Amino acid sequence: MGAGAGARRPRAPRAPSRTDFFDEAAARLKRAVAFDGACWHTLDPGSDLITQHRLQDLPDRFPVLANNEYAVDDVNKFEQLARADRKAATLSEAPSSAARSSRMAQPGAR
Repeated sequence: MGAGAGARRPRAPRAPSRTDFFDEAAARLKRAVAFDGACWHTLDPGSDLITQHRLQDLPDRFPVLANNEYAVDDVNKFEQLARADRKAATLSEAPSSAARSSRMAQPGAR
């Protein structure tokens, strides 16, 4: 069929849902790096605010995370990592006094 009015164009593939995207990313990452749970976030590039999060095999402690991200001076902030050359960091490389390692890694911390 020619390029006339009756011609159909192929459809662009649909983007996966946020849940499917994070689940697939976790499955791929887990093949390379073992982990027990994951916490995924999206950031608004203009405001650096967390816009969505997805937990996998972890309790929901989002209020603690948000407080740490926006109200506490700390290392490994998401907006810092997003702009850094190296996009990932570990708590083992952070100072032991870092709030993220002392508060976030402890169950029930506030």
